[in-house]
Amino acid sequence: MPNQDEPIKVSLYGKPSSSYLSLKSEVLQLPSKGAPKVQLTEVSDTSKFLAENIRRIPACKVNDRWILPDDDHAHYIGRVKFAISMEQQKSLIQNILVPIDLSDNSSNALCFAAGFAQDLGLPLTVLHTVHPVQGSPADASFSATQMIANRKKNVEQFVADLAMDHPHLISLQNAVTKTTVGLASTEIIHYSKEKPGTIVIMGATGSNHIKQLFGSVSLSVINQASVPILIVPGDSTYQRTTKIVYAGAIEEVDNEISILLSALVSFTQAQTEVVHVQQKNETYSPQMLLSTLCRNTKQVATSHTIEGKDVYSALNEHCLTSGTDLLVMARAKGNVLHGIFHRSATKAMSTRTHVPLLIIPQK
Repeated sequence: MPNQDEPIKVSLYGKPSSSYLSLKSEVLQLPSKGAPKVQLTEVSDTSKFLAENIRRIPACKVNDRWILPDDDHAHYIGRVKFAISMEQQKSLIQNILVPIDLSDNSSNALCFAAGFAQDLGLPLTVLHTVHPVQGSPADASFSATQMIANRKKNVEQFVADLAMDHPHLISLQNAVTKTTVGLASTEIIHYSKEKPGTIVIMGATGSNHIKQLFGSVSLSVINQASVPILIVPGDSTYQRTTKIVYAGAIEEVDNEISILLSALVSFTQAQTEVVHVQQKNETYSPQMLLSTLCRNTKQVATSHTIEGKDVYSALNEHCLTSGTDLLVMARAKGNVLHGIFHRSATKAMSTRTHVPLLIIPQK
């Protein structure tokens, strides 16, 4: 799979002309925030045209894929842009990381993640963190070694038992397990950066210290992580994603996360709806996001505006009544969710909906 840090290599073959320059301009204007950059190489040497057996210019190669011209230049430009966007999207979703604490809730989240990974054809990594052992240095060293060895076996058995109970989830059988020592949120964030294109899938509640939808570990990870976080409600079971609702709020943020959202839509082939909860004296237009989704996925996304004083209660209600499989929200750069997800909204989210929530951070 392509690496998110590697540029998309685009070779443009031709001589300066109106069609050549318009194609070049469109390629250079493609969004780069939150996606691999486009590295454009211009080839104007006629001998190279012949060597590549190019009979008509301008012609374009995206990584190793040729996009040859047709009679409709506007259509050709669209084909080139779509090929580039697909290469960008491939690099944005490559791995699934699932932190577990061996609770029933993490068992449910892991099964959900396994189904998600299997449908998208992605590798699955299971992470368990052992909290540092308290005591004297000598005792701590011995206890930690013994505890990690035992816990590692427990984690492997935990995953093996789930795989046996759910034989249709082949991704569980192939899952990689990791057991580490440290603070759970710190380890999750560290491992989320280990491989490009990672999505973290976590349970909404856990054992003991994680009591609400966004408890201490979940909220800490969401606020600090630079990768998407998918929160799975405790009683939610995985089913194929056929409808995605994106909660639009800030047009600038929407546009920056549009490529990753496009990748999700392309992977799942889901129906997509952009929903905005209208507030007093507020203007919001999803048109740029809708057009980007259409261009990148070749699917038509719809938009819907609802009213409600409590944004998240209104979203909950809409998701429940519209058959939504996945709710997607963006977290603006530098913004934490403590103030946004106030107590009443958290309670509403945890008690009134079974819809998994994917939070995409603005880069």
